[in-house]
Parts: sequence; structure tokens; C-alpha cells
Amino acid sequence: MPSDPPDSPDSPPPPEDSAQATAPEAAPPSLVAKISPALHGRLHPLTLLFGILGGWSELRSLFFQLLPMGVVLYASHRQLFLLMLVLLAVYPLFHAAVLYFTFQYGIEEGELVTRQGILKRIERHVPLERVQDLRIEQNLVQQFFGVVAAYVETAGGTGPEASLSVISRTEAERLRRAIFERFPRAIHETEESEEPSRRLIRRLSGSEIILAGLTSNRSASFLIFLLAGWSLLDDLLPEAVYDRLIRGVSEEVQYLSQQGMLMAVLLLVLTVVAILLISLFLSIMGAVFLFYGFTLSLNGEDLHRLYGLLTRRSSSLPRQRIQILEVEEGPLRQLFGLATLRADIAGGAKVTGMAETGRDVLLPVARRNEVEPLLPVFFPDMDADPPEWRRVSKRAILRGTMRGGTFCILVTFWTLWLQKGWVGLWPMAFVPFIYFLNVQAYRRLGYALGPRFFRSRRGLLGRSTHVVPIRNIQSVALHQSVFEYRMGLATLVLDTAGQAFTGGGPRISNLPIEEAEVLARTLAKCASETRYRWESRK
Repeated sequence: MPSDPPDSPDSPPPPEDSAQATAPEAAPPSLVAKISPALHGRLHPLTLLFGILGGWSELRSLFFQLLPMGVVLYASHRQLFLLMLVLLAVYPLFHAAVLYFTFQYGIEEGELVTRQGILKRIERHVPLERVQDLRIEQNLVQQFFGVVAAYVETAGGTGPEASLSVISRTEAERLRRAIFERFPRAIHETEESEEPSRRLIRRLSGSEIILAGLTSNRSASFLIFLLAGWSLLDDLLPEAVYDRLIRGVSEEVQYLSQQGMLMAVLLLVLTVVAILLISLFLSIMGAVFLFYGFTLSLNGEDLHRLYGLLTRRSSSLPRQRIQILEVEEGPLRQLFGLATLRADIAGGAKVTGMAETGRDVLLPVARRNEVEPLLPVFFPDMDADPPEWRRVSKRAILRGTMRGGTFCILVTFWTLWLQKGWVGLWPMAFVPFIYFLNVQAYRRLGYALGPRFFRSRRGLLGRSTHVVPIRNIQSVALHQSVFEYRMGLATLVLDTAGQAFTGGGPRISNLPIEEAEVLARTLAKCASETRYRWESRK
């Protein structure tokens, strides 16, 4: 695979700052001059249709919010009310027309430039080297017309820097190559040219997606939502309806109690089973709608994700920009030997609704024994041999048990005040269970230091493993609470340029203070001395 001069071994190393090291360099002026006239466009004419539909959808929700005010206005000033309805109906058409006729985009001087507006002109410049992702979404209607919505995102943004809605699928792919491709040949390809060859990394089957839904936490979320909804019924329902509902439930319970204890227990069991089955079904359907046809492929140096049933989503992630990789194993997934892979990029920030669209997931589900062979795909310079895992101090078990035991003692004082006698000591029965949980947490807590990568893991019922390139470490910190100081322990915290989706990044607690100091100095020294070199492996 050809490589750019800055990536060759004989070239001088770039700056050691990881945020700069992981970002591809801007194209030289000679290349920009060739690329600039090749990519310049406007929105698709169907922007008018989708803009009107989207605007009317937003106005519909606003209409219901202002319905009481509208009724009063209709009764007092009917003509003014009709005029407002006409204006509200025409506004989406006017807004869509302005967007379509004024919006332009193109690649100019190594920047993505967008221009729009009539009275208020807005011109936005986005440097290509700052672009983290070009996200493409396509709902059912857009699939029918063969158009997509494209969103350009940069590091640290709380939303897309540029929204191109609506453009053709071919134009979206052409724009993607213009932003991420290092060579201009792909930019000059015509619409009839074939899609660049991609290396398939992983394609999820239907059974794997169903298994992902079964082992996700969506079932627990549904049960919590159901319980919360039941507790709020008296606030949500009218008082008369709520009273009839409670009275009906009470009558059914009395009837069952008259039929015998066995019938009541049987109905309770059937109810619980029915709720569990419904929650599992909803969890599976949610996974199917979200991740149907999930495909992970490698196109040059970009990881490409394509997934979705009703809404097809396409997203690219330059693997040079991955700061942390997390292998997440929830309780159920650990039981089945499964894991979810998440990645953070430099400056990545959480956006509202990101979890609902799956954008925080690199691979929804994978067998645990498949994770290690996949790591060189995400990090081409991955250490050849996995490093040996080291555990923390066994005093972690004592420390965790003491904290849990202290809480149980405080609760016991309260129960003894309420309940006289030995019955009030029941909270102390949880101390053995707390000890068992801390033993399990100790077994899951550890770290592994390799030549170029640092790994850490932690967890209680589940397990979370972080893989961090040492070159991406921004800072190393040691924390000590009062109890850690008395016990000779410390917590090691690593900071990178992106920790939005990976649980806050590596954090190793209960390290012996001497070991923690040596490890902190070693990591800081290696991070400062590491020269970034991106090795591409086929």
C-alpha cells in the first residue's frame, strides 16, 4: 500500500502532540489546486420536498403545544387566526426554497466551504484535517428517491459543522473521498466509476444481531421504565380513571386470593414471565431496527460502518484518530462470551441521541476470542505479542469490603432503632455478599504494559477493557484519598484527547504506591519520547 512522504520511515517525525499526530496532514498546495475545481456542488432538487415535509413535521408538534392559545385566537380574531395558519404553512416552503437556491459547498484551499443565505449570508470554513467523520443517513423515503443526508463533524463539536441535506448518494461518496482520500485520483472519478475496493472486516448475521438484543441492557431499561410509569400513573391519568384502575386491580387480587394461594402465585409468575418476554422482544426489535445489516469494512485508512433497517446509516472513522478502544462486556454478554467495541477519537464529544443512532459503537457484538485478532485492524502498529496482565494489591478486597461493611453498619443502627431485637441486624447479612463482589472486582482489575500500548480493565459484574496507544496519552495522574494514603495505595488516571464514549478512559485503582509511581513515570516518559509513525498493514 503506498504511503505519503510524512508517513515513510525516512521522513522527519511530526510533532509529539498526539492530537496533531493522529490527524492526517493537509493536502499540499499542488494537490489542492487539482482538487478544488473537481468538487463543487449544490443540494439536490428534492431538498424542496424534504424541507417542506420536515418543516411541517416540526410545525405539527408546535401546533399541538399552542392549541389552547389557537382556540382563543380563533374565537376572538378568526381572520388573524387564518392568516397565521397560512404563514405557518408557507414558511417551510420558503425556508426550503432559500436553502436550495442559496446553499453551495466545495473544497477550496484544503477546506470544506459552505455558503448560504440571502439577507444574512453565512460562510463556513472547515479545514479538511479537522474533519473527523462524514456521517450519511438515509431513511425509507430517501432510499426510494436515491438521496441521502450528509453531516460533516469535527473534533470537539457538539453537532455537525455542516449539514448537506439533501444530496445524491454518489455525490456523498464523492465528497467523502474528497475529504479523507490523500490522493486526488479518487476525486476526479465520474459518477459512473465504481466504488473503491473495500476490505470486509465484519458483517453481523441476523442471529448475531438478535443475540446482541438479548444480551443488551435494553430489557432492564424497559423494566425500569415500566416501574417508573406505574409509579406515576396517579399523576398521568385523570383521578376518576386512576381510581377505576386501582379498584379493578384490587377486585382481581381479591378474586384470586379466594381461589387459593396456588392460583395467585401462578398468576404472579405468569405476569413476571410475560413482562420479561415483552421486554426481551422489544430489546431484540430495537437491535434489529438499529443494527440490521451491520457491516464494518476498511477503505484505505478509514473504518467504514453501514447499518440500519428503516434508516440506513453510513459513517467513516479514520483509524489514525482512534484515541482509546474499549471492549465492553456486560453481565449477560460476559456470560455468553460476547463483547461490544467502542472507540473514541480526538476531541470527540457526546451528542444528544447518539446512543439511539449507534454512532458510539464500533462493533455492536463480537465473540470475546475474536477481539484480540481484530485489534491490528484498528491499530496497525499493535504489539505483536499481548503483554502479561498484572493485578493490583489484594488490599483492594479489604478496602472494598470495609466500605460496604461500614454502610451496612450504618443501616443496621437505623433498623435497630425501628425494630427492636435481633431482627434489626438483617443488614449485616449482606456483608458476605459484599466480600464476594469485591473478590470478583479484584479479579477483573488489572493492567498490562506493552512496548506501544497500555491496557487496563475493571468491572464488578461485567468487565470493561481499555486499549490505549501510549503515543496518545496526554497526561498521567496519581490520586490518593485519605484511606488510600493510610493503606499505601493509589489510583492511576490516564487522560487522552477523547474519552466521550469509553467510560472515562483508563483508571486503575488500588495500586501499591511504589508500583503506581514507577508506572506513572514510565508511561509519561514513553508518551513524551514516542514518535508517531503510522504503519499500514494489508
